[in-house]
Amino acid sequence: MIFDFVTNSYTTIFVVFAAIFGMSYPLLLSSIQHIDEKYSSSLLARKFRQEPLYLCYQIFLVLFIIATVISPFVLSRITSPNLLYIVICILFALIGILMANTVFLYKQINTYYDPKKLVKLLDNEKDSKGALAQFDVACYASRVRD
Repeated sequence: MIFDFVTNSYTTIFVVFAAIFGMSYPLLLSSIQHIDEKYSSSLLARKFRQEPLYLCYQIFLVLFIIATVISPFVLSRITSPNLLYIVICILFALIGILMANTVFLYKQINTYYDPKKLVKLLDNEKDSKGALAQFDVACYASRVRD
């Protein structure tokens, strides 16, 4: 059996993407729901969905879905081995960026789960929504006496 670099590389990329998407996206949605339920505040859940890391995650996810769909067609048309390696490296770079973004996003989720860290994060906000979010965290802290 001969090793086919293109087929095996694409399969590896697709499997890694499926694993990341299959595990992280449901956990992400449940984390947002948990934030909403924990603080009884849709404002904090909405604020989390407006975080740059979350927005980047959504963008990279869409980009990689598009890349996953069109890459078999692109890879089958490429005749130059050097160009083939470049396209595969770009796909691996995209999956690496998506994995790194997922790790940083879960770090952000941990910040939202911890009221003390969340208050520190919200202290940097200068708008009225930041003050309302701090009030929601304070209400939660008074309920649990933290």
